[in-house]
Amino acid sequence: MINLGVEVAHQACEVAGVSKDAVPSVFASALGDTAVTEYMCRRLAQPTKVLSPTRFHNSVHNAASGYWTISAGNRLPSTFVGAFLESFGVGLLEAASQSVAARGPVLFVACDIATTPPLTAVADVRQTLAAAFVLEPAAGVARHRPCLLAEIRFRTGSLRKTPLPVGLEWLGQANPMGCALTLADRLAVPEGAPSRRGSLCFAAGPCCGVDLRLGGGRGWHD
Repeated sequence: MINLGVEVAHQACEVAGVSKDAVPSVFASALGDTAVTEYMCRRLAQPTKVLSPTRFHNSVHNAASGYWTISAGNRLPSTFVGAFLESFGVGLLEAASQSVAARGPVLFVACDIATTPPLTAVADVRQTLAAAFVLEPAAGVARHRPCLLAEIRFRTGSLRKTPLPVGLEWLGQANPMGCALTLADRLAVPEGAPSRRGSLCFAAGPCCGVDLRLGGGRGWHD
């Protein structure tokens, strides 16, 4: 999971045109690195309880964000959010809040890897997925970069989560971060095509969520 999270973080910064060493970051994951968790549980269940110091070091929930800051030479704050199946919505809200408070860009990375038994009994994650976005106040977005203009609000009460793009509905059930594709889909429009307006909603808890009211933007281009 570490390699996956670090890779999409680098890609997002390059596309957004922000300096990798000068942007705060927020990482989100439902379960953290379950491959390391499974390894540790199996080793501790053996008569000889010996663990790899390196793998034990990588078992902490914020390992991916730590390696990101090292690889990017970034000394700015990095936050890791874990809210189980609502981790994407909570992480998005945290990143947006930090961006508004700091009046600058914030990197948001969401990733989870596929689980194997017995961890599938806790969360049946069947597909590995990672996504990264840079959130920034509208006034600071570079003119030549793809972007979505959005008003972000926290809401309580009953939610109607945004369905995934046609053909990718299965991924929403296969990975807790699958809902990120609804946001990526609105961004991935050809250059010159009409921007995609409307609204998106992501769960951030049992009875609360994050609303994005889209007000246009520019599509992807090379």
